[in-house]
Amino acid sequence: AVTVKDSSVVPVTGVKVTDPVSGKLEVTVGSSKTVKASVSPANATDRTVSWSSSAASVAKVDANGKVTGVKEGTAIIVAFSQGHAALVEVTVKAAPRGDTLGIRRGAEYHFRYSLSTGPADKTVRMGMSNDVALVGDWDGDGKDTLMLRRGNMNYVYNDLDGKTLARSFQYGAAGDVVLVGDWDGDGKDTLAIRRGNAFHIRNSLTTGPADRVVNYGLATDQILVGDWDGDGKDTLMVRRGNENHVRNSLTTGKADRIFNYGLASDRILVGDWDADGKDTLMVRRGNENHVRNSLTTGKADRIFNYGLATDTVLVGNWTGR
Repeated sequence: AVTVKDSSVVPVTGVKVTDPVSGKLEVTVGSSKTVKASVSPANATDRTVSWSSSAASVAKVDANGKVTGVKEGTAIIVAFSQGHAALVEVTVKAAPRGDTLGIRRGAEYHFRYSLSTGPADKTVRMGMSNDVALVGDWDGDGKDTLMLRRGNMNYVYNDLDGKTLARSFQYGAAGDVVLVGDWDGDGKDTLAIRRGNAFHIRNSLTTGPADRVVNYGLATDQILVGDWDGDGKDTLMVRRGNENHVRNSLTTGKADRIFNYGLASDRILVGDWDADGKDTLMVRRGNENHVRNSLTTGKADRIFNYGLATDTVLVGNWTGR
């Protein structure tokens, strides 16, 4: 008998990952990235690539190479074609967390770790009931904690338990309106003093004069602080009625954007609710919170209840980004 080989069939001789070229991939829980692979030779008859995961409970992959993080850990994604394989090591990290709320009642603080209705995840007692409580990331570790202000003396705590005083310093006068922000983009929050429409900004948690003074808006305006454009630096927003005038630099000038949200009588909170690096607004009516994830006019993206209508509300990322 004579065996005739079909010379028209070109077999696969190899497969390699083309993206990521390093063979290593990082995703967060719930997010996806696509791995790309190619087979050799380029004229192979069947260039089909199949995909599998060594730990689908950590990272799963579909028929097109799209890898989705399921939980924290590592997994190996395999691209397979006709007996040839290429590997990608996938590391799944926790998804970044956005800002949430805290409730203050006297000297007691009730922190919630999600934008949802429910009891506090952590409750602590700190300072005195007549302290002014300020929230910021004072040491750049990604976690917001409290600063208690008495007169013009500021007491800084770098953990939510408030058991260890990190530092104390003076800034401004006892009657000043105090704002918190990362004014210089170094990852650490510091203070600004508002007097009329002048803002006296200091870039360190130390006693001393302002590093810069900026005028914006009117003395009667409500002022909000946030990183509106995601550049890592906090700037100012003027609110007049329900109209919001956004400025993306710490300079005197016209608003870069104007939009309406909520009612003139609403309480307004600022935070990065969806962890996209940009701050937006939350309207609080009674104990009902209306979250919007863009600086645009429109309906809330999420509504939830927390605390009592009479509570003092704080905003922060209590667990870290």
